[in-house]
Amino acid sequence: MLLQPALHDSTWRKLLPNTPALWVTVFASTLFICIGQFGSIDRLQSTVFLNVGGVGLIACLGLSEVSRRHNEREIVRLREAATTDSLTGVGNRRSFDQELSRKITQFQRYGTTCSLLIVDADYFKSINDRWGHDVGDVVLKALVHAMSSTLRDIDLLFRIGGEEFAALLPETESSKAMIAAERIRAAVSELEIPIPGSDERLRVTVSIGGSEIQFVDCAEGWFKRADEALYDAKRRGRNRAEVCVSQPEASHPEASQAEASQAEASNKMAAYSE
Repeated sequence: MLLQPALHDSTWRKLLPNTPALWVTVFASTLFICIGQFGSIDRLQSTVFLNVGGVGLIACLGLSEVSRRHNEREIVRLREAATTDSLTGVGNRRSFDQELSRKITQFQRYGTTCSLLIVDADYFKSINDRWGHDVGDVVLKALVHAMSSTLRDIDLLFRIGGEEFAALLPETESSKAMIAAERIRAAVSELEIPIPGSDERLRVTVSIGGSEIQFVDCAEGWFKRADEALYDAKRRGRNRAEVCVSQPEASHPEASQAEASQAEASNKMAAYSE
């Protein structure tokens, strides 16, 4: 008898077994057919167990892979949370300190120069006092967006304090760092930041201090020179950039040793020839 797909539920119930005896008959008939297919009840059981075990193994492997990927994503999320400023999305002070030390090591080993800029929002406290911290947060996000728009892909931006930021500019000498600082200052000075719930717009400025890395630098010394340049910018009226001009660099320790050895050898040769 062919069953039509449009049959109603009541028709299906009439066609299906509705007593325990009929269900037992259907099960027994299916079992006999399977035994005839597999040859014996033992082979049937083995096949069923193997199939069930295989499905279980595949399921376990699948769950293990899902768990592994979840753990990897969680590790990445926690790492980003530990090194990223939650408000602005740029690096935080911890990641800045790590990267500063890394740049010093790279410079001392390979001679790859780098410049540091410290950017501070002028009169930011008055913005918080007048408009509240919510508006202050809006201003900080706008500052990050403006600064990021002027930086290269290889440059790194960090929030290192309340309204203080730092930018690391790889392969950048002090003269070029001054150009980059002026771009940041100009981009910020052109901002007109809308105030939520008001028709007014805020204008903000920044002061910037910078310094190029030196062979004799440690992290504290490099940062201190840039911070002193920032203080000069504040003292000279704010909304300006000051970059510490590179002093004649002390020779690299390895270079100094090589030069000393070469000079000593030359003196010995001169004395011998005499």
